[in-house]
Amino acid sequence: MCPDDQLLSAHFDHEVPSPWKEQLDRIIDSDIVCRQKFDRIAAVHTALHAGAEPDFDAAKDRIWDSIQSRTAYVQPHQRFRTVSISLPLAAAAAMAILAVGVLASYMLLRTPGNAATAGVFESGVTIRVDDVEQLLRIINSGDPVRQVQIDLPEQSRFQFSGEPRLIRAVDQGGERPFGETEQP
Repeated sequence: MCPDDQLLSAHFDHEVPSPWKEQLDRIIDSDIVCRQKFDRIAAVHTALHAGAEPDFDAAKDRIWDSIQSRTAYVQPHQRFRTVSISLPLAAAAAMAILAVGVLASYMLLRTPGNAATAGVFESGVTIRVDDVEQLLRIINSGDPVRQVQIDLPEQSRFQFSGEPRLIRAVDQGGERPFGETEQP
C-alpha cells in the first residue's frame, strides 16, 4: 500500500522522522507504483532546480527609472487657498459664531414654563388626584392630560403590605410559553 503524495514529498525532503523513514524506504523499494510516484516527485524537484534563476536586476532598474521619471515632473497641486486676515477680524467672526450658538441653544433647550415669557401662550390642565381609583379613571379615559399631581402623605415612611412573590403570566391569564401544556 503506497502512501499519499504529501507523505512521499515529505520523505523526499527528509522531513519524516527515523522510525517511519525506514518503513517508507521499504515500501518504496518493494512497490513499483510507489517507486514511480517517488521518482516523479524527484523529477519535479530536479526540473524546478535545474533552470537558471532569471536576472531580476535589469527589470528592477528599468521599473525604478520609470517610476522616478513619472514623479519627477509632477507639480504638487495646491488643495487649499491661503487667505490672510487680521486678528481682530478673526476674533469678531469667532464671537459672532459663539453668539449665534448660544442663542440657538437657548431657543432649543428652554423649558416649556419659560414659553409664556417669550409671548407664547401654553394651555395645560393640572389635576389633583385624591385616590388611586380616580387616577386610574383619568388614565383610562384617554383624554390628554399634561400633568397629574399626586399628594403623598406627610409621613415619609411607607409600610409594606403583604409579602412579595413571583407570579407567572399564565397564572394571571397571559399566554403560555411555546410547548407548555396545561397540567390538571
